[in-house]
Amino acid sequence: MMALPVAAVPCDVMNWEMRAAALERWAAWGKACQEQKMAFPAFREPPGLERFTSKNSKSEKLELCSLLTLSDDASAPSDPPRKSQRSISSLSTVSSDSRPSSPERQCMTSLGMPGQDLSILACQANGSAMLLELLPKQPELVLQLKGCMPKLVLDKHGGWVAQRALEVASSDLQVQLASELRGRIFSCSRHMHGNFVLQKLVELRKPSALTFIIEELTEKALDVATHVYGCRVLQRLLEHCYEKLGSLLAVFLDCPKSLRTLISDAYGSNVVRALLSRGQDGVMEKVVDAMLEGDVMTLAKNRHSSLVLEKCLELQGESRDRLWQAFLGKHGLSPPFMQIMLDRFGNYLAQRLINISNSETEIQRVQKLLTAAGPKLAKSPNGKHILAAAQNKFGNSKKESGCMNQIESS
Repeated sequence: MMALPVAAVPCDVMNWEMRAAALERWAAWGKACQEQKMAFPAFREPPGLERFTSKNSKSEKLELCSLLTLSDDASAPSDPPRKSQRSISSLSTVSSDSRPSSPERQCMTSLGMPGQDLSILACQANGSAMLLELLPKQPELVLQLKGCMPKLVLDKHGGWVAQRALEVASSDLQVQLASELRGRIFSCSRHMHGNFVLQKLVELRKPSALTFIIEELTEKALDVATHVYGCRVLQRLLEHCYEKLGSLLAVFLDCPKSLRTLISDAYGSNVVRALLSRGQDGVMEKVVDAMLEGDVMTLAKNRHSSLVLEKCLELQGESRDRLWQAFLGKHGLSPPFMQIMLDRFGNYLAQRLINISNSETEIQRVQKLLTAAGPKLAKSPNGKHILAAAQNKFGNSKKESGCMNQIESS
């Protein structure tokens, strides 16, 4: 196909070429052309939306269906055609070779027909970008996405379109779109793109409308909580509908072994910390009981469970005091606190224990143990961090300064 010189191409032809360039990457007819080994012109890069809007009328909207619909009959319709349609149709008077081939025209027509979905565009880079900008301005386009949610949520670009569709859809339409994911909640929660759609759904819908999501996740709650993507969905549920999660949380809280597995897991620990942030006494009590039934020393030296221990120690209550006693004890110079100070992760927990010591009894106990461990702390890089934390905490009063001088001189 020979391209016309730019100077000889009428304005309407250039207008058509700009539209065709944008559609080349979005519509499926491009793929059909490649399969049939058809040659098509070297189009320009897709221009911005501002080139598709009328310069004379700012209120004119971009009609996506008019860009995607072409008629095989070049004759003028009974109704006055729109400007964009006139410019495309006028190409037939210039050159028959410049008109799109039959497969292109058929595919563009099918995309623009009522009742057809926009999933083909939504799953392409440029097409999804167009829809992300169009959906807030023309919410009625969401109707053409009905039935496409299972496909969109698992696609890199379609996931963004699905989230935007949920944002602009009415409440009733949100229910219809969400119902398309029934039976697929578990797989979507563990999908790298689908989990974001579920998070958006949790943020937008009322807790009473999320019952089916909670029920499907409850069946495999431990698998979801220990998954890199699934844990994010559970955290959103904890933030927005905690009151509805009784049966789901019982899977963890009523089984100390499962709870310890969750605490030591890279992703499950995030769920436990989000759960502790709710500040429920019964939850913290069960978490602390599960840790005390296990090996506290091992948990303190684990990268992930040590963060859960820190979270528990930051809270107030009887459970926090029991955990404190488990690490520092009341007597003797070899409690777990002494064994975690030089550990790679345990030293952070030791610093936290120093910082949160409040009562006179707690402060004296910490100072006594620091004095006994002074020589080891001074020779270790991690120990120097412990000494720095102690200096910041106890370095004010004369009595405490004397204690710290004794440690440093050791």
